[in-house]
Amino acid sequence: GREQIEALPSAITRLGIKGISNLITAFTMRMVFNAKTKEVKELMSALWLHSRDVSGICAVMAKKLKGFDTDKAMLAGLIHDIGTIPILTHADKHPNLMDNKRDVQHTLEKLTPVLGKMVLEKWNFTEDFIELALNAENWDHKTDEPANYTDLVIVAQLLSYRNTPLQDQYPEPTSIPAYQRLTKLLKYPSDSIDVLENSQEELAGIRQLFN
Repeated sequence: GREQIEALPSAITRLGIKGISNLITAFTMRMVFNAKTKEVKELMSALWLHSRDVSGICAVMAKKLKGFDTDKAMLAGLIHDIGTIPILTHADKHPNLMDNKRDVQHTLEKLTPVLGKMVLEKWNFTEDFIELALNAENWDHKTDEPANYTDLVIVAQLLSYRNTPLQDQYPEPTSIPAYQRLTKLLKYPSDSIDVLENSQEELAGIRQLFN
């Protein structure tokens, strides 16, 4: 703005209560990704890094799209796998559960969406956040409605796997319905939501923000 902000009430007024709320939730999320045992700590760390990267991609994409809020998009990326936390927290208290990695992975895949829904309902998140917790890994997610934050998270996740060892295990982002829906909402039709190519500096800034 034109005037320098020197007091908290002025900052809150400028950013808005909703924006402040989203930012506070985003930064406090870091404390949830915590564990004591070595195996669970490694999984928690990997989950945090994935959530952080997806969050940054969501935020940068949101700037290019009509009807999306950047702070809300950032928060959506951070909480999309929140259902994993109760499972890993339980395993952290019962280390013997980590002996069979395949069973742990199966449990995570099966229960993460269900527990994510329960956690976000308990925390009084809005319906659109609850929906994305349920469908964040539903790559073929189809709807006649315009693109929403679920689509944003789906595409951001697939983009986050690009140029990594995981890339071949997942669909190409441009091939899924969510990508096509988001593209229809670009502010500038000549632009692209594939932000990895031309927004590396901005993405690095967001990653640093959460470190």
